[in-house]
Amino acid sequence: MDIFTNSVPHWVSILCFISFLTPIFMIVNVVKQGVNQPFFKDNIKVKKIPTLVLLFFATYYLYVTLMSFTGIFQVNTLPPRVLLFTAIPLLLFYFLFVFRTKTFWNILENVKLSDLIRIHIFRLVGVFLLLVGLLEFCQNPLLLLVG
Repeated sequence: MDIFTNSVPHWVSILCFISFLTPIFMIVNVVKQGVNQPFFKDNIKVKKIPTLVLLFFATYYLYVTLMSFTGIFQVNTLPPRVLLFTAIPLLLFYFLFVFRTKTFWNILENVKLSDLIRIHIFRLVGVFLLLVGLLEFCQNPLLLLVG
């Protein structure tokens, strides 16, 4: 199966790109609010965490993009390769590294609950994928499942 990057209108691609970037900037903003609390006032290392989070997600998205353009996700396998090469490594990183750091829990305690709930705008990505599938801009039945 060939990879076609021009099989959907440009405006759909631009909206998709924006819908994937929005949650990242919201996460970085919440982390920035957390590290700017008085609890971390003199800790220079912690003040760099929002930038590190942004760099991490940029690197992760670049990795996923490069994997996508190599065609590795085109093969139908169980479990799907997109899970094996993107979602599971990200989940393991969160559980084995991020959640074990005391800094993460300190930042989490210093962020308002309403800000954490607001991050769930990432569900816009799912809604976007549902609309793309239902409006038949892309003929991939996986869009409805993922959305």
